[in-house]
Amino acid sequence: QGTTSSRAILFSQAGEVLDIQQKELPLYYPQKGWVEQRPDDMWNDVRDCCTKMLNQAAQRPVAIGITNQRETTIVWDRKNRRVSLITRLSARPTHGRVMQGPEKPGA
Repeated sequence: QGTTSSRAILFSQAGEVLDIQQKELPLYYPQKGWVEQRPDDMWNDVRDCCTKMLNQAAQRPVAIGITNQRETTIVWDRKNRRVSLITRLSARPTHGRVMQGPEKPGA
């Protein structure tokens, strides 16, 4: 999982890359300098990449490794009941408070 895309890579036992599936992850800009992502987008993209890869694989994998964006934080706005992923690209100040974004996903 990266800042702008989700990816699955299939390696052989010898470490050769056999397949790569990648899907761009949308970025949302609710205000100037703010950058967010949607948790559902990320989950669906990872699932889609892995499903496509496994469906095309000649054999079942013997191991799976997972990495993520260490700079991304999931934030839940209790008042608006909205979840956002705040990325390292976001320049919003926090001043010790929960950050505010649009009222609804996609707004």
